Amino acid sequence: MTPSIKIETITPEIAQTYLDKYFDPERQRKLEPHTVDNYARKMRAGLWIFNPATAIVITEDGKLENGQHTLNAVIKSGVTINHQVSRGAPSAIGVMDRGRNRTTAQALAMRGETCTFEKAAIATAIFSLCAEYKAKPIGKLGEGEILVVLDTYRDEITYCMSTRSREIGIRNAPVTAACCFAMRPFQTELKDFHNKLNTGINLSKGSPALACRRWLQSSAHNGSHGRLETMHVVMFCAMKHIVDQDVYAIRDTDRGFEFFTKHQVPIILKILRSCGYLIN
Repeated sequence: MTPSIKIETITPEIAQTYLDKYFDPERQRKLEPHTVDNYARKMRAGLWIFNPATAIVITEDGKLENGQHTLNAVIKSGVTINHQVSRGAPSAIGVMDRGRNRTTAQALAMRGETCTFEKAAIATAIFSLCAEYKAKPIGKLGEGEILVVLDTYRDEITYCMSTRSREIGIRNAPVTAACCFAMRPFQTELKDFHNKLNTGINLSKGSPALACRRWLQSSAHNGSHGRLETMHVVMFCAMKHIVDQDVYAIRDTDRGFEFFTKHQVPIILKILRSCGYLIN
């Protein structure tokens, strides 16, 4: 067989044929169902990007050596894709998948975005809030999903990043993400809360921003709280700021999340649909 590589149209039927004809478990890693699910979701959402640097590989002895997850995802999604197919080359199993992958932040930078590591972290945290609303577990997010969130919350992210503190515990991505998420339906009130939270100037006892600062800075030093809990605390305090209620203790923080999600349900559902987490 003369070695060749070309772009082919891979339908679910063709994907099944390739697996039936060429699959050899000794030439493949163990199939990872979550990877197949993630690929299939991207395909259904239209976020699957043709990558000329990768190929479905069928070796000179007729064995599938690369592409089992992609082929299974095509079958699961029911979506037809275009993909490079390499045929007839000698086995390269010893060196395959050993290259260094670009990070999502690096991919965003190549699209002209700035501060990409921070933006990717903030957008990922915002997406986790959207997924929490529908109790959807999320896989690894790619640049497509990150761009959906960035385009939706771009003004809020730009504002919060440009005005945030440099203090430990206040500057991190979950705090910024929670403020961006809460700011979307309450622009004026949340800009005021965000500025008070980040400057700490002229805050009196009972101030929601002061209570939030103390919790965040204490949490930063003992490292006992995770991303979602941090975002829930920030939104709880932001809610108290909006309704003009003092905060003396941080408790029942889910109320803040529920408060801000109910004011932007269409936006949340649009993001989840655009990223393939909701079918209809």
